[in-house]
Amino acid sequence: MAQIVKQEQQQAVGLGAGEEEGAELLNKCRYAVMGEEELEMKVSPMEGYHLELKDDVVVTVGHIWRADMGDLLHQDPSLKRLCLSFALYKLLRRRIEDHPITDEETSSCRSLIFRGLRMELLRQSSKPQDLKSTVVAAALFQVFYEEIQFLCEYYHSVLPVVLSNPFFFLANYILFPVVVWAFCLLTFILCGNGDVAYAYRSITTDNYIISTGTLKVLGCLMRGVARYPDVLFTAVDLAVTMLLLLTFLYEQVWELLVFILSNWLTVSLLCEYAAKRRWRDSRVRAGLIRRILWVRNKMSRPNLCFKQASVLGFGRRLPAMALRLPKKKAVPIEVKESIMGYLVAHINDGPDADAPLSNGWSTLQLEKHSQFRSQPEVAKACKSKSVAEVVLTWHIATSLLEVKYPLQQEEKKKKKKTPVGARRTVATTLSGYAAYLVASAPELLPDSTEGTKRVYSDLTDELKDVLGGCWRYHASGQITRFDKLVGIAQGLPEEEETTTVVRKGAKLGNKLMEMASKGRGAEEQVWELLADLWTELTVYLAPSAGELHVKAHKEALALGGEFITVLWALCTHTGVTRPAGAPWETPPPADRSLV
Repeated sequence: MAQIVKQEQQQAVGLGAGEEEGAELLNKCRYAVMGEEELEMKVSPMEGYHLELKDDVVVTVGHIWRADMGDLLHQDPSLKRLCLSFALYKLLRRRIEDHPITDEETSSCRSLIFRGLRMELLRQSSKPQDLKSTVVAAALFQVFYEEIQFLCEYYHSVLPVVLSNPFFFLANYILFPVVVWAFCLLTFILCGNGDVAYAYRSITTDNYIISTGTLKVLGCLMRGVARYPDVLFTAVDLAVTMLLLLTFLYEQVWELLVFILSNWLTVSLLCEYAAKRRWRDSRVRAGLIRRILWVRNKMSRPNLCFKQASVLGFGRRLPAMALRLPKKKAVPIEVKESIMGYLVAHINDGPDADAPLSNGWSTLQLEKHSQFRSQPEVAKACKSKSVAEVVLTWHIATSLLEVKYPLQQEEKKKKKKTPVGARRTVATTLSGYAAYLVASAPELLPDSTEGTKRVYSDLTDELKDVLGGCWRYHASGQITRFDKLVGIAQGLPEEEETTTVVRKGAKLGNKLMEMASKGRGAEEQVWELLADLWTELTVYLAPSAGELHVKAHKEALALGGEFITVLWALCTHTGVTRPAGAPWETPPPADRSLV
């Protein structure tokens, strides 16, 4: 039975075909958006049970991409990508529900995303050549972010958005109220023994609140509260009744607006519009869809965000509080561009395609960072099988460098960052997010949860010892902590082998600050190293095939999903995995790639 279910779901979502690039590959994509539940299972003497993907039953991504929707898509070009997100959400939901995604499907999705959608976005972009990669990265991340939002609403939504389709709208918001009002009218008639006019006059004249007016009655009651204590209870009863009525009306109106403007209904309407000619020929339906899309375009969309923390408490007065209450900020576009550029370079047979996915060690082996490999502190910083140790070591070093070389006021005022500022943003924000994962979400990291908690607990104990006790750990200022760590790093002999995370991080940070001060362009080289390393390390944290990690990502959806969950979805669909062995122990063959 499990095999039948797996085969049924694989046929329902379909498989991409061919090696065509751009729009042609998207036009042929057979990922189902809607309608797969209408398929019937067939029995074949050779293939057993299978489902036939019929074009007149299932609306696929290809249907949406090649459908003639007139000027609908001119209002919002991302509507097609929203339908792709919905199709990918179904694939990922299957993985969460213990049905693995096959190698053939990951290969198909990898071609669709990186050779199909990416090439199409590059072709359609009207931006200058140097800004195209930024626009493409933002659009690709939006696809996977909206996919995660579909998952969040499917598993944890308190509103009926999952069943958002035109029939549900008609039944729940039009037919149901009509039936309720019909029963009310019937009761009204029966109470008046069939005399509707008499019943209406009785209600308007016998009911004091209706005949006088609610506000007048309430005002009269409020004036009499001081003289007549019993009036207080009548006023409270009336106020509670009105409050409940207004709450009910607000809830119904809010639910209706959420339903109409939800991504679920938008996808459903687009599928109906693309599949049925009578929808395209109907001016009423087309006008209704245009108005809904117009309202959606006027609304602000939620940004992809991640949380920031600092194990050293930099940027906060109380370091412990800085971890309990991490700051939340939108993911910078520089981070999206850096991560997407890294994936494209490896997946699309770029110059770094033969480098294995690692915890940053592969970045240090690149020719452009060769000057750092000769430094023992830098060369050994990634040689640990504990991901938490590597993250915290580089986080401490990055934090020290961030304090030593703060962002200039002129740079803050500029809308477009300089190359140094962009790399600094990538390094510092990814460093802060990785520290947050170690401190607050260890179950989402590749290491065992208990092992990560132990590493972090040892770090905090060591910091208390370094800073002079628990009181100074909580109360000392940023400059004091910075001077303490730099002083410890300078007091350690270069040949001494440091084993603790704080001392390793301080020594690494001190060496990077020393290299950044060597001359013109030295600081930019250091920030470039950190940006590249944190990009690779962040991607390294994302792939997870174990059931415990999949369960952790599913539980994270209850809080809206994490940034690493978006990366996990991207890696799951495109087949990005971590190698089994450490890269410094097992040199990769010449033809090795990530996927």
